Amino acid sequence: MILKPQVDVHFLRYWFELFGGLIDDIGGGSTVRGVSVGELSRLAFLGPSKPEQTAIATVLSDMDAEIAALEARRDKTRAIKQGMMQQLLTGRVRLVKPEGATDA
Repeated sequence: MILKPQVDVHFLRYWFELFGGLIDDIGGGSTVRGVSVGELSRLAFLGPSKPEQTAIATVLSDMDAEIAALEARRDKTRAIKQGMMQQLLTGRVRLVKPEGATDA
């Protein structure tokens, strides 16, 4: 594919993510599906101006980075929880009673 100068490549990536199902539907082939350049060229690409495309792609990219950071934090927290549960359930770590607590 050769992009026209008025198309931002990062915006186009997100566009393909959004409309990938549509592109897959127009593909042909029984064993290996494919989309020809001719079929792709018949798709209408109506996008905003290039500066707006760049702004949209930047926001989406920032959101992807934030999601990845949150997922990494979630995975780390789950690993810590799993380790703590293992320590408690095997008896390697005991919980102490707070001062002044009485057995009921």
